[in-house]
Amino acid sequence: MKWPATILTACLVTAAFALIFSILPQWDKFNSMNEDELSVFKEAHSNRLTDINLVDKMTQLPLQLTIRRVDWNNAILSVDLGAPTGSTASRVYHDLYELTKFGLQNHTNVSQVLIRVMETSSVSRERNGSLLVAMDARKDNAKGQASTGGMSGQDIRQYLQSNFRLTYTQKWKDVYAY
Repeated sequence: MKWPATILTACLVTAAFALIFSILPQWDKFNSMNEDELSVFKEAHSNRLTDINLVDKMTQLPLQLTIRRVDWNNAILSVDLGAPTGSTASRVYHDLYELTKFGLQNHTNVSQVLIRVMETSSVSRERNGSLLVAMDARKDNAKGQASTGGMSGQDIRQYLQSNFRLTYTQKWKDVYAY
């Protein structure tokens, strides 16, 4: 009587292994997340900007100037950049372009990007530095932005000036020969 029970047990164990191994290739289908679930172990790529992902996304930007302050409030992204003394105008325009592309093109819930570029020098007595240029970029005015790789500094400047509101201070005009 022991032989039939042993053979039956071996057959059941073999069938269980065969079933498990046949389900294994489709494991991703069974393990996929529902829309209501949050991503914990898988990286979720979101096209919405939130207080939670703001810092992570801002640190991934290829900016050449330093970020001094960021504020996210009611679909408006406000950024203060610090330009060290001797920065070129092309570096400033590059960062203005990257920030508008980041806010207006890459995220669906950003309607306006406000950017101020402040001169940061050890000689400056003002705590925040002196304002060089400010830009108000609205989603309504953003037209197809491409990568800056194929654009010259002059092209970027013309794109920004024709699509967004830039305000230059006298200091900018003196230093960068507006």
